[in-house]
Amino acid sequence: MHCYDNDSRFGQLSAPGGAALAGTGVYSRGLNVYGMTGLPGSMAASPFLSTGTIGTEPYRDDYRFLLVSNDVALVTATFLRALLPHLSGPRAEQFVAPLNAYLMKYQINTIQRIAAFLGQVAVESGEFRKLVESTWYSDAKHLKDTFPTAFKSAHAADYTRHPEKLANFVYAGINGNGDEKSGDGWKYRGRGLMQLTGRSNYAHFARDTGVDALNHPELLEQPKMAVYSATWFWDKADLNHYADHGTYRSLTLRINAKALAYKEREHFRKRAVALLTRYPWDHWPGLC
Repeated sequence: MHCYDNDSRFGQLSAPGGAALAGTGVYSRGLNVYGMTGLPGSMAASPFLSTGTIGTEPYRDDYRFLLVSNDVALVTATFLRALLPHLSGPRAEQFVAPLNAYLMKYQINTIQRIAAFLGQVAVESGEFRKLVESTWYSDAKHLKDTFPTAFKSAHAADYTRHPEKLANFVYAGINGNGDEKSGDGWKYRGRGLMQLTGRSNYAHFARDTGVDALNHPELLEQPKMAVYSATWFWDKADLNHYADHGTYRSLTLRINAKALAYKEREHFRKRAVALLTRYPWDHWPGLC
């Protein structure tokens, strides 16, 4: 079965030997993101994109790539594993239902928005494998490089191999946290796909959603709440706006003040775009 056939259009891709892989991408049922008919600029003769190469992003202003909230956008485990090579099958399955629900809830519902979201959370969560921040450091130089402001005067070596002590120190008095002795830094360290951090953020999330994250911050370590908190933060920070305008560095700065790992975030975003649009499949060995 060639990639460019009807099975491919409707969520079937061929694996080595001709076996079918169901639901590899995110697709629109009813709106027809492949542009067959009925949309501005659609190609009646072909369900696939016009010529171009990955990275040029010819789709940015193309209505063919809109997914609307009353349509169906399906994120599958196969798609997540294609995007995140270190993610196991069973782990991927845990995120499928939450992603489908909360991406639509917060209108993260276009190729640009979904790809930008996934690019960010892929890095923040270590490819969906780390839902709580590790503050274990064995190397003082690495620790100082990560938290340069906190260690202008303090000795980083005093905080290596002491994760709770470190979190309480570096996060004291910020994002609504109390002082170092309050324990807020450790209690409200980064969690979820977006690594929600600080008492204020946990409190606002609890207020808006009814999830008792303030008293039970560990809830955000569950896949469902990990996704919920990430999409909630995305909405509160108005990150759809940045994705719509393609201002990805500015978007990253809203999440990480130093835009750390920006190249990695862009790598995952661009890979997500290629997978979501399924173009050109012949350039993705192993996917067709």
